[in-house]
Amino acid sequence: RPFDDTVNTKELMAAFDEKVWVSYPEYGSRVVLWQKFMEEHKLQVDPTKLNISTLARISDGYPAGSIKQTVDRVLTERRVQQLKVRPLKVQEFIGP
Repeated sequence: RPFDDTVNTKELMAAFDEKVWVSYPEYGSRVVLWQKFMEEHKLQVDPTKLNISTLARISDGYPAGSIKQTVDRVLTERRVQQLKVRPLKVQEFIGP
């Protein structure tokens, strides 16, 4: 969260009369999110080569923005160019 250090969340919450809480995406939604975010990088996922189901399972409890951020971090322009010689692996999406 980029503004955690500078924003007083109690004051921010008090400024609004109504609040909307959005839950984290469920398993099926996470599968679709992983696929869609990869498609934004012109990548069609072959389920026999990259197990999206595993990515969806390990990303339980993460918001959609974190999944997008992970995909964007891994699928750099250079990495996308290397896909023909070096296929993607699930481990690339898991942090150090």
